[in-house]
Amino acid sequence: MNLTEFITRVDETVKHMSREELEDFVHLRARTLPEPKRNAFIKQLLYVQDKSRASDEEYNIDSIKAELADIMEELHKIRTGEIGIDSCYNVEYDDWYDDVSDEFIFQDTAGVENIVHKACEMLHTAIDYNLFDEALSLSDEMMELEAEIFGDFENYSGEPMNFIRLYTDGIVSFDLTGWGLDTLYLKYITEPKSKRPESLYVIFLYFNNGNLSIERMMQRSFDYLEDIDEFLADWIKYLGAKKEDIAQRLIKEASGLLNNGESRLDVAEKYCADHPGLYEQILADGAGNTLD
Repeated sequence: MNLTEFITRVDETVKHMSREELEDFVHLRARTLPEPKRNAFIKQLLYVQDKSRASDEEYNIDSIKAELADIMEELHKIRTGEIGIDSCYNVEYDDWYDDVSDEFIFQDTAGVENIVHKACEMLHTAIDYNLFDEALSLSDEMMELEAEIFGDFENYSGEPMNFIRLYTDGIVSFDLTGWGLDTLYLKYITEPKSKRPESLYVIFLYFNNGNLSIERMMQRSFDYLEDIDEFLADWIKYLGAKKEDIAQRLIKEASGLLNNGESRLDVAEKYCADHPGLYEQILADGAGNTLD
């Protein structure tokens, strides 16, 4: 059962439940939750209670904006080359036996990893508190930035590296998937409906991360995303004209999020020439009986 089908089933069931039955369900969930998930459960209850971003401590928007300004200043230091990544030639490197990625040793003595990690955290926080203008500025800066590589690599290549390459080359570590999901969610809620498909596709191409998906983006917030059914129709139409491998994966996922097998079959029939995997997906998910 996909997420949209699941939400529909839940909505239909809840409509026919009494207050007492709903309380019994909440108590049942509370009794069976493992300890690590209990704090998150309480926060969800508080959120539903007053539709506010509940936390254990009172928050201050001004302080959050100040933290966002601070992290933008740190990112500016990376942009201007004030801080970057150090490198030196690996004297033990053998170009006959070793992988080319081992030719240089990289050291993050300036704390670039800490800055990126903090930027990811602040992006998440800004979205949580509806500071969307600030979140967009931060997200755009993170995607555009390239860090200078000092030392032997600079003399060899001279090319800076963006945050994605720093991560994939193992030079720094941070929550790449979380950053990607936050960026997708942010673009979804801030872009006009007509621009959503193209904007989200650009994000998927930029991150090129198999852990990113529309379903995981939908689960990013406690709130159910508005216009999701309309978006899925537009998203599938947009992906149907794309030839890249990533479009194959995304259109299969989007088709799987539709509410019924007949709609999925219609999509497969329309786009099978460029996306033959759609029929395979229907059969694999057990929706092939719609052909009868």
